[in-house]
Amino acid sequence: MKCITAILLLLILIVGCSPSGSAAINQPQSSAVVDNKTIPPKQNTEVTPDSPQGDRVVPAHESGQMPSQILFLRIDFSRSTPNLYGRYDLTSVNRDIWVTDSDGKNALNLTKSSANAMSADWSPDKSKIVFDSVNSYLQGLPVCSINIMDADGSDVKQVSPGASSRHFPAWSPDGNRIAYSKYVPPNCGPEIWCKSFTLFTFNPDGSDDREVQVLSGGSNILPRWFPDGKHIAFLDNEMRLSEIWSADIANDSDLNKYNIDSNPTYITWFSLSPDATKIAYSHDLSRDYYHTGRGIFIFNTTTGETTQLTKNDYADDNPCFSPDGKQIIFASFGDTGETSGMFIMDINGSNLKQISSQYGDMPMKWR
Repeated sequence: MKCITAILLLLILIVGCSPSGSAAINQPQSSAVVDNKTIPPKQNTEVTPDSPQGDRVVPAHESGQMPSQILFLRIDFSRSTPNLYGRYDLTSVNRDIWVTDSDGKNALNLTKSSANAMSADWSPDKSKIVFDSVNSYLQGLPVCSINIMDADGSDVKQVSPGASSRHFPAWSPDGNRIAYSKYVPPNCGPEIWCKSFTLFTFNPDGSDDREVQVLSGGSNILPRWFPDGKHIAFLDNEMRLSEIWSADIANDSDLNKYNIDSNPTYITWFSLSPDATKIAYSHDLSRDYYHTGRGIFIFNTTTGETTQLTKNDYADDNPCFSPDGKQIIFASFGDTGETSGMFIMDINGSNLKQISSQYGDMPMKWR
């Protein structure tokens, strides 16, 4: 149960779409908002609600062209104080859903602290956003519902049925189903490892709720759809180890475990490339959520080759692929504005570029 809690906290804090360096341990010492004072002139300026343009910005792009955008969470730690171990009181932080152009411009707060979300995903046509919202806390764990809103943050509706806690929603490629992880209270003692998160799918209106019959031994979180809409990759957590699996949502006999070099270990977040031939993931060599040194890796599902892309003294997490699969955005948790925020790089680790210096920015999806 401790390991399950750590994974959840990881995604909330992104040490861990946190991405994923080390967990969010140290509060940044420099300004959190990207501007021309903290980012070199060659970098782009982020528009925030505090800027003169306000928080509703019309992108300056040519008519008929739609830039690629990044959906991300912004975590505000200003009301939370870390304890001696660097852990934050998660019940006192704000988590908002933001969207920005892939160059870091035209950042827009969609929820304005009304959601306290943990994860989010676009519908295939980008007209809607599905997200989980923290309703309360139970023994330190967030109790979440699943909601859908328009892409501009309006018309928010709760779609998850019942009062159970549901997390990490992901929209299917055809837009007809949403996969998520449901928390089911384990019926076992504290010394016995229990499967407490199970994969489900339902229609976007919350109807036809079905369990995905996965017979792996651990808790199943972070569902990721394959392009065919029939398979889902997910993170399986058992006995403090994490493994990435895939399964046919209608046929458990098609269950597959990826033989990643660092598997099993402490994988905190992962995403699939658009063609599902690569997996980007964050890996903590220490197997401890609160240790430093978490890096970004790429696993090639065709060749079985694993490549480490980042390696430093702080946490890199939440890697997400660009729409063409040629770049990755990830979060970094350093101790300055130059080492914190969101960064973009090529999938070979070259051409690193910072697009945000906000400590606690967590990319969820690049589309």
